[in-house]
Amino acid sequence: MRGLKLKPKNETVSQPWRSLPESKKSLDYLTSYKPRKTEAKHLRILLHGPVGAGKSSFINSVDSVFQGRVTGRALADATSGKSFTKKYKTYKIQNDSGSCYSFIFNDIMGFEETTNNGVHVDDVKLALTGHVKEGYEFDSKKLLKEEDEGYNSHCQPVIWEFLNWLFSPKLMKPVPKAKENTENVYVSDYLKETVEKFSMLLGIPVNCIFLVKNYSSEVEIDDGINNLILCALRQIVAFGEDYLNNLSKKSLDFVKSYKPKNKEIKHLRILLHGPVGAGKSSFINSVESVLQGRVTGRALTDAASGKSFTKKYKTYEIQNDPGSFYSFIFNDTMGFDETPNNGVHVDDVKLALTGHVKEGYEFDPKKPLKEEDEGYNSCPTLDDKVHVLVSVLPASLVSSLSDGAVKKMRDVRLLASKMGIPQLAVLTKVEKFSMLLGIPVNCIFLVKNYSSEVQIDDGINNLILCALRQIVAFGEDYLNNL
Repeated sequence: MRGLKLKPKNETVSQPWRSLPESKKSLDYLTSYKPRKTEAKHLRILLHGPVGAGKSSFINSVDSVFQGRVTGRALADATSGKSFTKKYKTYKIQNDSGSCYSFIFNDIMGFEETTNNGVHVDDVKLALTGHVKEGYEFDSKKLLKEEDEGYNSHCQPVIWEFLNWLFSPKLMKPVPKAKENTENVYVSDYLKETVEKFSMLLGIPVNCIFLVKNYSSEVEIDDGINNLILCALRQIVAFGEDYLNNLSKKSLDFVKSYKPKNKEIKHLRILLHGPVGAGKSSFINSVESVLQGRVTGRALTDAASGKSFTKKYKTYEIQNDPGSFYSFIFNDTMGFDETPNNGVHVDDVKLALTGHVKEGYEFDPKKPLKEEDEGYNSCPTLDDKVHVLVSVLPASLVSSLSDGAVKKMRDVRLLASKMGIPQLAVLTKVEKFSMLLGIPVNCIFLVKNYSSEVQIDDGINNLILCALRQIVAFGEDYLNNL
């Protein structure tokens, strides 16, 4: 590597400059690892580097550690000087039960110095963002474009996991003592200097660079090699898990610190609507549960009656510190019903959008709110009006939702569109629902409401926070556009 020119040394320092954890601890951590972020089935690890660096060999070496024998699934070539990896490929490591561990590797073509050779850097960037399809064949002369078959246009970067990592699997080769005994790698002053130089070249912190020896000439498993590989892999997975958890932390930080920039607005008002039993009130309780750190149930619900349990137009503020509240509020409505004279009247929901429904107004399915009624707000302020419309629907109703309910929800959405109010949706499966109401797929969010749980769950929290962050962000965009 250019700029990394050091003379091999046989000498060693008196004390190890890095200690290795017990291999059993690393192995236990990796075999039991599951991403806490429930949207992520696997932690995805992308390997990149120059041709011949040992990316495919590292995958084989990891596989060898877990299989207890030397394997060679990721094909490698040590003689050609050209990248042997031509396609974007995912490798899963199988466990004893026949399933796979919760981390996966993506192998790519290597970088080359010469023009029109090796992987294009933009293709690696697209891989990081999830836009490269499995099996895409790299073309050194032509980078991947949106219109190409290998381009994944439906990825969701919030749900996928990416980790950009670099290894130095061949650094110990010039050091005889390290070759003889892998335990010496973190005693060698030559290797220490090499790691420091490598850190300066690419800007990767020293504690994020690991010395590993890939299985190459060996035909039997070696404990010392295993320990180096496990040490590196444990940190890769741990850092990746931190990244996944930080996604929800960013959402939580955004939601907690949010204040409308529009000074006329005290609160961002979020209106929930949808069919009876959709989970509107439960979603409000679930959001409050996340922010309070305990399961709450202020918005009363009924899972058994089949009728709307919400009878009045009610505003829910969520307490922050004692005496203060978060800068977004929810309005709950009676649910839509297919049968005549049942459920909320669509005109009442439209009036709520425009701020004409007073707090505490009792919905009457047989009679929509009129100007002369006591529950009519004749002079709504900007603060009274709705700033985000959220449709709520469970997956079980997507395929069976009646034409009447769809029409009502679309009517409300059309008015919101005319008013410039952003619309999002909260449910468990998105494809059919998007086609029903016309809400873009990237504006529909997967959530699980707290229902039978009595304790807070990080996975449920992450889903709720992901949805809430976008709801608040879209509402803020609307306020700023007024």
